[in-house]
Amino acid sequence: MFRIKTAQRARAMLRRACQKCIISKIMMKKDIVTIQAVYEGDLKSVLKKLKLWKELQKGELKCFACGKTMTYENVGGLKKVSGKVRLLCDNLLCITK
Repeated sequence: MFRIKTAQRARAMLRRACQKCIISKIMMKKDIVTIQAVYEGDLKSVLKKLKLWKELQKGELKCFACGKTMTYENVGGLKKVSGKVRLLCDNLLCITK
């Protein structure tokens, strides 16, 4: 978990983090951003634990924000909505919604 004090630094950190890992959660609290991340190498096991891997492989999952069909290559984040885990594509606009 990272704590960043300005929005500009947060955006820069998010850009760097997106290159190295998959962003799972972004929370804005005043001018502090908390980012929880999953490394790309661990993503497959995380998706299997969440019972999303088979559906993802079949192409049955859609991005929660834009509706784009999800693949392993375009997973940008995970978001918990009403007790269910939803996938977000790698579009920065979808990740930050």
